[in-house]
Amino acid sequence: MGGDLFGSNAVRLDRGAETRAANAVLIDLNQVATLTETLTVMARARETGYRTVVSDRAGLAGDPFAGELAVGSASGQVDAGPLAGPTGLATRNQLLRIEEELGVEAYAGSTALEPPVA
Repeated sequence: MGGDLFGSNAVRLDRGAETRAANAVLIDLNQVATLTETLTVMARARETGYRTVVSDRAGLAGDPFAGELAVGSASGQVDAGPLAGPTGLATRNQLLRIEEELGVEAYAGSTALEPPVA
């Protein structure tokens, strides 16, 4: 996974995809300026056959948005960090609330490990 290698940056992602430097990109919500830029990087990752992993460990101080972004963008994976921290707990609780509302069918489950559909 290209974490800091890509830095949630579309240009860096394109460069890495050309050389197949990784198979996934870590989406750190504090590494880009806007949600639009974040969604652009996520779309570009899918176009190149890369997976996306949404990270909430970016100093969001208990904000559950990473879980919402992961589900809303069909990321399939979340790097929620430790349960001891407020953000990791908030993200996990939000994912449980989303599953409660949408049902278990909405969860990617083991399909998150299958190759992405371009």
